[in-house]
Amino acid sequence: MSRRGGRRFFTIVRVLLHVVFVTMLAIGLVASTRVDLNGSWRFRIDRHEEGEAQGWDTTLPPGTEVVCVPHTWNLGKYDDYEGVAWYFRSLELSPAFRGQHVELHFAATFYQSHVWLNGKLLGTHEGGHTPYWFDISSTLRPGDNFLAVELDNRPTAQTIPGFALRLRESHRIWYDWWHYGGLVRDVWLTINRDGLIRRQRITDTVAGEEARVATTVFLDNLSAGKAAFQVKATIYSPVGEVVGKQETAMVRAAPGASTVQLNFTIAHPELWDLDRPALYRIAVELRDARSLTLDTRDDSFGLRTIVIRDRHLFLNGKQVRLTGIARHEDSPWEGLAETSGTIKADYDTLEKLHVRLTRPVHYPQHELILDHADRHGILVIPEIPMWQFSEEQMKDPGLQIPSELVGGSPRGIR
Repeated sequence: MSRRGGRRFFTIVRVLLHVVFVTMLAIGLVASTRVDLNGSWRFRIDRHEEGEAQGWDTTLPPGTEVVCVPHTWNLGKYDDYEGVAWYFRSLELSPAFRGQHVELHFAATFYQSHVWLNGKLLGTHEGGHTPYWFDISSTLRPGDNFLAVELDNRPTAQTIPGFALRLRESHRIWYDWWHYGGLVRDVWLTINRDGLIRRQRITDTVAGEEARVATTVFLDNLSAGKAAFQVKATIYSPVGEVVGKQETAMVRAAPGASTVQLNFTIAHPELWDLDRPALYRIAVELRDARSLTLDTRDDSFGLRTIVIRDRHLFLNGKQVRLTGIARHEDSPWEGLAETSGTIKADYDTLEKLHVRLTRPVHYPQHELILDHADRHGILVIPEIPMWQFSEEQMKDPGLQIPSELVGGSPRGIR
């Protein structure tokens, strides 16, 4: 596309985003607001790794093409390309959003990323199947903003599969693995003020005719000093009725991350089963000292007991006959950048085949896969990305989770 065509593309994107943000302002920014950044981006491969030296982090280079995110470049004319490539798009925020807390989120990018906004390096991330985010509040400027993402999909001793790296000395490295590169899952912005709910961790114990449920709510105080928050949580039954009473906790949180736990008791719980995948739901609301809603979160869960005994699996005390299929997150038309339609079609097929157990192999899965399995009575064996790693590789500190991420939230690591 010509330079003029590229400018026209970015003008259209800016207009569309401006309309979105103005519309959000019209309805009022009270709770957390999410802005979808999927869809049209500009893309270009960087065979000679010259992009940063030529200023691609600040200006759209010539020779880019339009792609639709989620996207992988390893389909079509770049199907066997391993190396560096770039993605670009323009953001235009209304001046009314000044002072708000804005984060840029990536659900997954393959494999190593560097992310720039207006020429400033926000940070880097390594890992092709894990989410991360950056606080871009202070980097955003009124009007036009230029977002650039550099990705490298080449294998290393820290990437899966690790086995082939044993062949480095013989110069005969091979892989029975397709190294998809790209923005392979969703990209979005979140806009908050004062505080937000990062996530919740739900645990339960089922005993007789009673279930005890606890949710640990992970919060972020976005202000400069201590702040008083009210956290409310409500459990809904599989048919949408409120279960028991709403639980409330008052929190005085220091700036940054904190947690609060809320506990429930459910009498005569309906258990999740293969034929009756009953799901409860916990809705959490974060309010400030004036009782204004800052953020909400909604997560589903099933109540069940699972025991392995005498080489058999017992679900809710009953032995289960397991029929299963392993599935890669991959398709001929989308590669690793699967959309919800492809995921649903595959798992609908598994259901028709009476699959009760699936092993979605080797790496953290798309949230839609786990949610679909929960709602359709399919047991899942998830895995961490350590396939074919040697003992020596697994001892490498570069493979271990940084201490600042344990029990916390993934974000870009410089």
